[in-house]
This record gives sequence, structure tokens and C-alpha cells, in this order.
Amino acid sequence: MNKNKNNCSKKETEIINIPIEQVKPNPFAQRKEFDKEGIKALAESITENGLMQPILVRKTDDGKDYEVIAGERRLNASVMADLETIPAIVVHLDDDTMSKLYALDISDQERDGKN
Repeated sequence: MNKNKNNCSKKETEIINIPIEQVKPNPFAQRKEFDKEGIKALAESITENGLMQPILVRKTDDGKDYEVIAGERRLNASVMADLETIPAIVVHLDDDTMSKLYALDISDQERDGKN
């Protein structure tokens, strides 16, 4: 099996439409609050144009649901737009890799906020 630098198998990555009720927030995410007006505007755009970019998810440990890796704003807006399913790229990451990705993302956000 061919693995990339994030311990994600390229062979195991797939895009599927997932029932929204099966997509859960990421437990490693630091950001819990989102701009309500921004989400509303995104929901209106999704209603009008559809979701232009899939979210990134991984399967939960029980294999029944999915956790958001990237795209929680798109998920929230899709819920507000009353979508039943959401397109998602499913990757297979372990908890350690997932927490490292979030640590890198947080430092990128902090760096970008200071520039």
C-alpha cells in the first residue's frame, strides 16, 4: 500500500455523498464558534449553486459515522441549507496523525493572523 507523508493511503481515499446526520464535528478542532452571518451567506450560496468543494472526513472508530477533518463551515452551511447528503473525501487517518494536522493548522492560522 502506497502511503503519503500524512499516513493516508492514496489507494484508500474516496469521494462519496454522506448523509449529513452521519457527519460529526472533529474532537481535535480548537474552533467551536463560527460567524453566523458567514454561515448563512454560505448556506444561501449552497442553496443557489450547490456545494462547490467536498468536505474532508474520516471514519469514526465504530465505523458508523464520520468526523470532519476540514470543512466544518461547509458542513454547518449545508445543514442550514437543508441538504440531506454532503459530498466528502474520505481519508483514513489515525488519532495521532489527526492531532498533528490540527496542531499544524492552528500554528498556520496563528502565523497568518500575525502577518
